[in-house]
Amino acid sequence: MITIRSEIAILDDPALKSQVQATRKCRQHRLVRMYFEAYDQGGVLTVLDLSLILGVSQKVICGHIHAYEQETEQIVPIQATVHDIGSSSVTHKAEVVRRFLRNESPDRVARATHHSQAAVDRYLSAYQRIRLLAQRFPKDQLPTLSGIAPSVVAEYLALIQEYEPQLKLYAIVTEGSQSIAARASATDTSQPSTAPLEAAAVGSRRSDGRGAR
Repeated sequence: MITIRSEIAILDDPALKSQVQATRKCRQHRLVRMYFEAYDQGGVLTVLDLSLILGVSQKVICGHIHAYEQETEQIVPIQATVHDIGSSSVTHKAEVVRRFLRNESPDRVARATHHSQAAVDRYLSAYQRIRLLAQRFPKDQLPTLSGIAPSVVAEYLALIQEYEPQLKLYAIVTEGSQSIAARASATDTSQPSTAPLEAAAVGSRRSDGRGAR
């Protein structure tokens, strides 16, 4: 259950010392409340919808949504997020996968993150694709091979490292092999060769032999 503070409670908050701060916070919570109320009634609002309703720019709306999500760690159910339309935040995709890796079922993840089931399934499918490719190909080739944006690939690789550290990725295996080879090479070069000394000793014995005769 998501609890959103009322605008009156925000205006009375002693932590908001200036009228400007209180007004900004009040606007943020008002638009967030409208998104959640629409979602609870089976609908979703776009950033443009709220921009027209509240009479502020879409940039301001996006700024308030981002700030709210950062402060509360709750995902606001805007249309782009719920239906995975447009440039949905990378963090949302990572949060969906992270919950799944914590053994939450896909349908529960969808409800908790205010995403459609289809969007959640796409995120999880993309993660599994990266997981398989990362074991066989260098990480710089993964965006091209998977068709997934580099920023999203980086998020998924970080999740693999966090939740499946035992999984052997291509880059790690290669770097490990190169490191072993480098150490072996350094060990060989650090030990001076005895061949010149042995050759000198043989030449000395031959010279001593000729002198004796």
